[in-house]
Amino acid sequence: VLMHDFSIGRMTDDPQNRLVSQVPFAQLREMPLVIRNPVDGNFIKTDQSIAAVEQALEHALQKPEAMSVALDCKEDTGEAVAMLLMRRPDLRQGAAIKLYAKYYTGGFDQFLSNLYKHYQINPLHSQDAPRRAALDRLLAKINVVPVFSQGMLADAQLRDFFPGKDDGPEGLADTAVQWLESWNRMRPVIVEAVATDQQSAAGKAMELTRTRLRQPDSSYAQAAFSSGYRYEDFSLPRANHDKDYYVWRNFGEMQKLSGEAFGIQRTTAGAFRDAGESLLTD
Repeated sequence: VLMHDFSIGRMTDDPQNRLVSQVPFAQLREMPLVIRNPVDGNFIKTDQSIAAVEQALEHALQKPEAMSVALDCKEDTGEAVAMLLMRRPDLRQGAAIKLYAKYYTGGFDQFLSNLYKHYQINPLHSQDAPRRAALDRLLAKINVVPVFSQGMLADAQLRDFFPGKDDGPEGLADTAVQWLESWNRMRPVIVEAVATDQQSAAGKAMELTRTRLRQPDSSYAQAAFSSGYRYEDFSLPRANHDKDYYVWRNFGEMQKLSGEAFGIQRTTAGAFRDAGESLLTD
């Protein structure tokens, strides 16, 4: 099961907002899910309950209209989903794994290293070469959605792993492109790399990154560029008819966004309609 938050209050209206780890799975799966009304932030109860990833993908494939699911993996959950998709090739076509630079600063090599540890594959021993090759073949068939946010260009560890020629826009773009291209050993179908402040060096680097990835000889030339619209966020009207915008963090707490141009745009339905070829939403 993939949970969106570390606590269950925003998903189940649990009054104590308990941590996921504090609730037995048998109890969790019986709780009806809730969604926030984006107009006023109030809960709307649904008749849906938590489903296992495998069950949800099977359901999506059985729908009469075409439907794709991007599995929003936090921390090291992407490996578990990859193992599921390697085991169930029939589920691969309509599924992709979102992989964030925030959690995989080492890019694909970090992801692969975690799988080697799980399968007890020696990355150097010649006797394990056939197992490494078999894993490579399976991973090359799995759709991924690499997500590189502008703020990651300030991450010293990521810059060390993927160094650029300098600290200007060109050098920062080198870092972003290298990280994104590290996932070429899988199957990138969508990429999310958005400039949140286009006037800064990092923002200009993100624009350069998108330009480079759109070149005909780029491995991302056929990938769709996405803008992530945060459907779960909401706004509240003020007395003067302006609005305050709020987002929900991973522990169910509200964060006010008023005054942050990109954050407000990101919570507004339709604002990213022309910003990319694909729109991912929770």
